[in-house]
Amino acid sequence: MTAEPLKALRTRMAASLRRERLSPLATAGLAMLGAASAISALFAGWALLDPEAPAVAAKSEWRPPAPPALASPFSHPPGPNARTLSRPIFDKSRRPKSGATAVGARVEPAAPLRLRLAAIIRDGDGARVYLVTEGAAEGEWHALGGSAGEWRIEEIRQFEIVLKSGSRTAELRLYPEVPN
Repeated sequence: MTAEPLKALRTRMAASLRRERLSPLATAGLAMLGAASAISALFAGWALLDPEAPAVAAKSEWRPPAPPALASPFSHPPGPNARTLSRPIFDKSRRPKSGATAVGARVEPAAPLRLRLAAIIRDGDGARVYLVTEGAAEGEWHALGGSAGEWRIEEIRQFEIVLKSGSRTAELRLYPEVPN
């Protein structure tokens, strides 16, 4: 009895294949795709209904990379940027705190300078600043004591520089003041 329904199914399949004009190779490809789809559906169902799987994945907390051990003679001590690089890039704590100006220093507004402080780099040789002139496409690197136009770089602080031109003193900040 079981051979008869299988024979009927086989003759119906052969008739539909002739009607659709599919080659044996195309038929085999379709059969493989069907089997792969069925196996994928079974795997997805098993993954969704698995009783041993945890209900919710644990939330991971970002941690800065650990500094290398200083036991090796080839390792270097952490550089001056170690504290900065140990925090996530987009974090509110990376914003600098606004510092107080030196007592008695006359600070000119930065607008008449037509200069913008774009970067401060500290390395083994000292510190350098990247100043961009208003309207210029690119800026220039300057070291402590260097000059940008009529202004001489007097002091390089953590997030600002002090410029001097004769008796005038001006400060340029790396980050503009943010109103509260």
